[in-house]
Amino acid sequence: MSLRSPCVSTCRARKRELGWPVSEVFVPQVHAPGMEADVDWGEALVVLAGVLTWVHLFVMRASFSGAAFCQASLVEAQQAFLEPPDASVGGVTGLVGVGRGRRG
Repeated sequence: MSLRSPCVSTCRARKRELGWPVSEVFVPQVHAPGMEADVDWGEALVVLAGVLTWVHLFVMRASFSGAAFCQASLVEAQQAFLEPPDASVGGVTGLVGVGRGRRG
């Protein structure tokens, strides 16, 4: 989200008119180890056994460490969750945030 939206610009202008201080706002995010991850799905065009092929991607990023996992498959199905990325991300997380994707 851009900090230059019309609403933000209007609020900043009004604060200046009133003589109030105008400053950037930062909200730190705090994530406990192993508790949260963001997941999303996508598609990629790859060369598989010499043939140009569309694959479906499952991507997960651990919120605390930033460790990422990506799995490609030929079908868009449940196997992304049936083969958890334990070794590559350091374990399974408690909460998962799901991206909106292009279909949502």
